[in-house]
Amino acid sequence: MKEILKILVVDDDEVDRIAVRRALRAAGLSLELSEVGSYKEAIALLQQQSFDCALLDYRLPDGDGLTLIRTVREAGIQTALIVLTGQGDEQIAVALMKAGASDYLSKGKLAPESLSRSLHNAIRLRQAETQAAAANQRLRESEARFRSLVQNSSDIITILTADGTIHYVSPSIERILGYQPETLLGQSAFDYVHDSELAQLRVTFAKILAQPGIAPPLEFRIRHATGHWIDLEVVANNLLQDPGVRGVILNSRDITERKH
Repeated sequence: MKEILKILVVDDDEVDRIAVRRALRAAGLSLELSEVGSYKEAIALLQQQSFDCALLDYRLPDGDGLTLIRTVREAGIQTALIVLTGQGDEQIAVALMKAGASDYLSKGKLAPESLSRSLHNAIRLRQAETQAAAANQRLRESEARFRSLVQNSSDIITILTADGTIHYVSPSIERILGYQPETLLGQSAFDYVHDSELAQLRVTFAKILAQPGIAPPLEFRIRHATGHWIDLEVVANNLLQDPGVRGVILNSRDITERKH
């Protein structure tokens, strides 16, 4: 079963609309076709209904294609837009594409093959852009939740790169270890580990890098800003492949009193 494309034609010239209809049908496309002849009608219909693509004439009786495209994009309407231009309007068409159109075609050279190809390319491109925008929005929301979680945690939350460089550390480190978080960024976490435990910790960290996910809890000593040593229990989670974090997250808890 062929996919039915929902297409809107925006053109005030009946002859031109007939030419577009003929080209679409000759291309063998399965269509649900709507037609309007003005800027205002196009905006109203695009806000009310969802279309796969709109074919826009640049010259309309109550506006122009450039203003129409800008209005559509500013309204967040994701419909693919193809501009139908007259001869010699190529420079205008380029400006339209910069404003958010997917393609432009000359009315004088409107062939079924080129129209079909342009339609499918424009629809695929707009779908890909919409999916990418949705994924980015989910990522931003995930990052916001993560920041809220770590900034309010009573434990120390640290994100390390694959070589152990500190990429992020939560504000709680000042209360537990006496360091200002920003002073540790870009430094190696291994520089603060007790010498007697450093070699074994490097071996363990290499194992953590080799296996994504949460590793068994570790215990080692970290130097306090004043020079004495604090015992930490640390749970590491390798999220180097995660698109939102891309690091090794350490959840560290002060167990000095318990150890003593």
